Amino acid sequence: MNNSIDVQKYKLDLRVKMSGSWFFWIAALSIVNSVLYLTDAHLHFLVGLSIATLFDVLGRTGGGVAAVVSTGLSLLAAGLFVMLGVFARKHHLWAFVMGMIFYAMDAILSLVFVDLLSLAFHGYALFRIFSGIQAMNALQKVEASEPRAGSIQTLEAKSVPQQDSGMVPPPGANADQSRGIAPPPTNIV
Repeated sequence: MNNSIDVQKYKLDLRVKMSGSWFFWIAALSIVNSVLYLTDAHLHFLVGLSIATLFDVLGRTGGGVAAVVSTGLSLLAAGLFVMLGVFARKHHLWAFVMGMIFYAMDAILSLVFVDLLSLAFHGYALFRIFSGIQAMNALQKVEASEPRAGSIQTLEAKSVPQQDSGMVPPPGANADQSRGIAPPPTNIV
């Protein structure tokens, strides 16, 4: 296998995994945002889910059971993004696409809340996630260009004669025989 192709595949695989990790960050910071909101910290991270913030606000205004339900919904939304991250890192295109759709819908909530910094960061995160789709496409092209086992390119590579190893053949043996090459047939008359 070509070493430069292996390096290229490794780099593209790493880009896919790094892009898929954005889902983990979104989920984790959403949970942190919910905890900060519930503790009256008056602080939040831009990367989190706006839907989780909406659930937190509704839970706080409803009190009691509503607070428990809203916390559960926030955790459910974060769990969805964890699941998307797991599958995206395993090169599942649907996870990237669904995650981008969900996060774009969440960005609309940032616009409704007039949280322009969060909206801008949603855009940046969507761009980083999209780069995972681009890396997956590039990786598929690289893998498609590789010779497959049994292909003509692979068979040609196997039929190339081996170079002399510098070893001396045993007494009475032909140099070609020591390299596994059969001697030419001789005609005895």
